[in-house]
Amino acid sequence: MQLSDPPMPRIEVAEPVSLQRAAPATANAAPRRRPVTERIACWSARHRVIALIGWLVMVGGAFLAGQVFGTQSQPQYDPGQSGVAQRMLHHLNGVSP
Repeated sequence: MQLSDPPMPRIEVAEPVSLQRAAPATANAAPRRRPVTERIACWSARHRVIALIGWLVMVGGAFLAGQVFGTQSQPQYDPGQSGVAQRMLHHLNGVSP
């Protein structure tokens, strides 16, 4: 899948001296560059295996970072006062209405 037209090669044809015109100011300008996302997509399409391995490495790294830094600093679940009362009734073999 091609996202944009490939850059056309510049073909300059020499005109007779009498027909030559002054070149416009934009003739010497640099060619238009494609957007970054389009260049990345084209590169990924040409290098499928490397792109796939790169994505797998990135997902694996994100998974490992989540395991290492993920939930260790999070507080434990606190059931609150109703949970404490429920636990006390359970230990006393009491029946709640």
